[in-house]
Amino acid sequence: ENVEWQKLKQQILLCDATKEYIYAKPSSVRYVQGSRPMLEAEVANAVYGAETDRDKVLKILVYCRDLYLTRGVGVEPPYYGGTEEDLIEKGENLCECMGRLMVSLCEILGFPGRIVTHIASGHITCEIYVDGKWSYFDPRFGMFYINKDGVFLSVAELIENRHYILNQPE
Repeated sequence: ENVEWQKLKQQILLCDATKEYIYAKPSSVRYVQGSRPMLEAEVANAVYGAETDRDKVLKILVYCRDLYLTRGVGVEPPYYGGTEEDLIEKGENLCECMGRLMVSLCEILGFPGRIVTHIASGHITCEIYVDGKWSYFDPRFGMFYINKDGVFLSVAELIENRHYILNQPE
């Protein structure tokens, strides 16, 4: 009954009946500025120098991807899960924790986010609302997908246009 389990229980299956609801513009971010100063400081350092929303989200993606290389190197995490502050402190690298962490850090910046669970593989990633649309990110592996115009793609767009998965630029 940890945080990850609770989030999984609240998810909605993406299908034709739910797609319009899932991809509607979010109303707001739930984060209250000033409520988690340690996370806010980490975010400020992670996005330092970023000028655009796109750059900020990509810097958060890289921060999450590389977290295990910068914290707790060579040490097995002492416990599973924890608060987002705990995940940073111990240098977490499990996908379910990384998806949650990226969503939390992006919400501090004002970008709504949500967890995405890949049913077939059990892998957990996220979508962030950036540049006026929901966009898919895998913070565990530092992955995202773009279309031919360089626009971030959502899970729904990847399902509808699978060729983008195999045709990404370096």
